[in-house]
Amino acid sequence: MKKLDVQDQVIPDNVVLHGLKQRNGKFIVRIFGVNDNPKEKRLFGRDLDELEDTLGVRFWEENGQAHTLWSAALYQEADTIREATDATLELYEIVTGGKDFDRSLWTAASHKSLCAGFNEADPDAIIAWNKRMADLVTMDGIAKAIRDRVPAGNIRKLQSLTKIQKEWLRKRLRKADFGEKMRLHYYLGVILEDENEVQECFRIIQSEVLEATIKSLAYNEQARIVTDHHTVRLPLRVNWGGGWSDTPPYCNEKGGTVLNAAILLNGEKPVEVTLERIPEQKVVFDSA
Repeated sequence: MKKLDVQDQVIPDNVVLHGLKQRNGKFIVRIFGVNDNPKEKRLFGRDLDELEDTLGVRFWEENGQAHTLWSAALYQEADTIREATDATLELYEIVTGGKDFDRSLWTAASHKSLCAGFNEADPDAIIAWNKRMADLVTMDGIAKAIRDRVPAGNIRKLQSLTKIQKEWLRKRLRKADFGEKMRLHYYLGVILEDENEVQECFRIIQSEVLEATIKSLAYNEQARIVTDHHTVRLPLRVNWGGGWSDTPPYCNEKGGTVLNAAILLNGEKPVEVTLERIPEQKVVFDSA
């Protein structure tokens, strides 16, 4: 498919689909098989002279015109790209025998050949489409870099996002999960050298942590202090690798995956924590 957005439409296998805006403001979408030769007179294995006779319509109006796929007026002009796509998919069904042919609807519409559709294409629309595709390819490249774990610093810097790229980002963020949403903002912050995007990344992390905390928060009415003084002794902890459940953003996706070991010093647990009840309603931390 080229120069075409397709949504909620089923595209057959092994076909070329190509849309063009015309100088008159209308659209055509051309379809042919990947093995079809425009210099020949066959479309999806059907001889076009025979198809013309079977359907009772004319594909070539000029006398003496070479009967080729390139010059056959097969493709309906339409007011919108969606209507033009529907029409060309219907042509596929007619040629391949998947749908009955309505001659009155065919003759009521204007049709163009591959040649005429190309010659009468709007060059400004082609340039605008190519620019749009370049913008979208850049954004898809960023998404691919995130999936492939390519460091953000290795991606080419951008001055700013275009209107099309901002729309891509808006739609992507709406469907993204936490991990992709967080990384999109971080990568854009690095690529655009925009601190606001980086801060938005950390805001998303903060929001995720807060939401998960509130969701699991519970009030225990039975909890109470049962002793005025209590001491706990602990070993030292050596971390060999991994991330704890309190080290965002890593822990949000792989929390608690860590290799560590507890050790004693001279056979004793060297870390001592004492809890002591005080009369004031406050918490005091002290280290000795």
